Amino acid sequence: SGPSCTDGILNQGEADVDCGGPCTPIRTCEIGQHCNVSTDCTSGICNSSNQCDGPSCSDGILNQGEADVDCGGPCAPGKTCEIGQHCNVSTDCTSGTCNSSNQCDGPSCTDGILNQGEADVDCGGPCTPIRTCEIGQHCNVSTDCTSGICNSTNQCDGPSCSDGILNQGEADIDCGGPCAPGKTCEIGQHCNVSTDCTGGICNSTNQCDGMCCL
Repeated sequence: SGPSCTDGILNQGEADVDCGGPCTPIRTCEIGQHCNVSTDCTSGICNSSNQCDGPSCSDGILNQGEADVDCGGPCAPGKTCEIGQHCNVSTDCTSGTCNSSNQCDGPSCTDGILNQGEADVDCGGPCTPIRTCEIGQHCNVSTDCTSGICNSTNQCDGPSCSDGILNQGEADIDCGGPCAPGKTCEIGQHCNVSTDCTGGICNSTNQCDGMCCL
């Protein structure tokens, strides 16, 4: 009888014995067998050495649960996907950001990730002044904070009478106003009323003054 795909002979343009070529798609070649084109192979992968190959992270095919061709999924973290490529989870992406459209995206102030020099997640650093950090969040400088106060433990803090800032209606820095009588202002400091001053005298130029002779 004539050549066939079951005669145990490499003939009739087969890629390997009784597989590929005219025998496809009924009889395709297995991993390690010779191939000429990807359709010769059961795996669909004919490598550069003309051998049927298994799925890999460098075969140029979207397979094995990859997020995009040869990246993400089982290929991560060795081969992560770049901006604009498809992703399923943030770890699929080199940037660490998989947006709501399932595309790898660049760092932003709304990605829920501490990146791009932010003081805390999505606030401070390059996100200021649009997105500043709230009380209790990490900060590096006062401008990271909505309150304008970054304390000595690098946390955004609320106004106080010991923060070194003129705020909360104080007469001068950390004295008078709501800080009095616990912390009153000394001679030469600004005052609004006499109770702002340690000496009890707020002169006509709104400075705490010392006692003077009658």
